[in-house]
Amino acid sequence: MALEDLATRNMVRNHHLSKSILDSGWNIFKQYLTYKAASAGREIRFVDYVECHYAYYA
Repeated sequence: MALEDLATRNMVRNHHLSKSILDSGWNIFKQYLTYKAASAGREIRFVDYVECHYAYYA
């Protein structure tokens, strides 16, 4: 499974959305998903923004 690795540190710079972004718990979700995938024998791959959008438009 591949997920885009969101740059939350950069997204928090937007003061209008920062509270919503920090409240979403993206890092906890990543940890939980990685744990569950490992226990099921699966692999999680976090891709960066460039890889994700290159694959979308390719």
